[in-house]
Amino acid sequence: MKTYQYQVLRYLHDHVTGEFVNVGLVFYEPQTRFLRAQVISKAQRLTDFFPGLVGRHILAVLKHFAAAVNRKGQALATQEQATLFAQGNEAFDLRQFTLTLVRQNDAAWQLTAVEQGLTLNPDRTFADLYQRLIGEYQQETPPPRTADEQVWRQSYKRYFDRHHLTEKLEPRQIPTANDEIKFEHTWQNGVLNCFEAVTFQLKQPAKIKDKAYKWVGRLTELGTGDVPLHVYLLTASPNDPALQETIEQIITAASSPMVQVDIIHENEAENFARQIERKMQTAGHE
Repeated sequence: MKTYQYQVLRYLHDHVTGEFVNVGLVFYEPQTRFLRAQVISKAQRLTDFFPGLVGRHILAVLKHFAAAVNRKGQALATQEQATLFAQGNEAFDLRQFTLTLVRQNDAAWQLTAVEQGLTLNPDRTFADLYQRLIGEYQQETPPPRTADEQVWRQSYKRYFDRHHLTEKLEPRQIPTANDEIKFEHTWQNGVLNCFEAVTFQLKQPAKIKDKAYKWVGRLTELGTGDVPLHVYLLTASPNDPALQETIEQIITAASSPMVQVDIIHENEAENFARQIERKMQTAGHE
């Protein structure tokens, strides 16, 4: 068994609150002169924790840090053993080396004290340790989808295609008292059925509610026209169930004698497509 050393690199956002996120690992095994660093490659977890943070700058700093450590690791691996260990294994001091990269009183970056462990395989232990301390917490949930068109393509279109609905839908400009509102996917059957993909997977709850109220305004305006509508909102819902319930109450309250509103969820997509297919068959739209 070989003794290894490691330090965790942390991003410290606020010294007052002490909030931090683990963003990198430095690993050193003296016997085989194995020195390596790995840092996060995406800033989503940081920006989720600390809105307004410039993730691009943070990633650039991290990339520079990892490159400096790994260059030193390559140098250690190629040095002749007699030169490297002229004074024994302490010829290279992990703590002293990392202090040249991250100052002890740095405002945003901190390295933990040097910890130790035992390993038979430094490469595998390094990978496992990084996954346990840092990688496990990256991308805990899928990234929010902010584009309505993305929701249509990813969650609904394949079911509409499978049930031969997409080819039967057409865009339509709907005149209202003050304007015209366009829907890309409509089907006429007594009333005009309008299918619109909408994402409410936004980072900030206030923006989610704002989007819901904008839809209320749109639906209210549609109610001023002379075309009876059935509007199906094909949604990607927020992760918070209470917030989801709130926005659904806000939107469905905008239903009127001229505009019926139904909200469809992603887990209902295939059954919904099958239901519309049956309606089209009944109406003679084979």
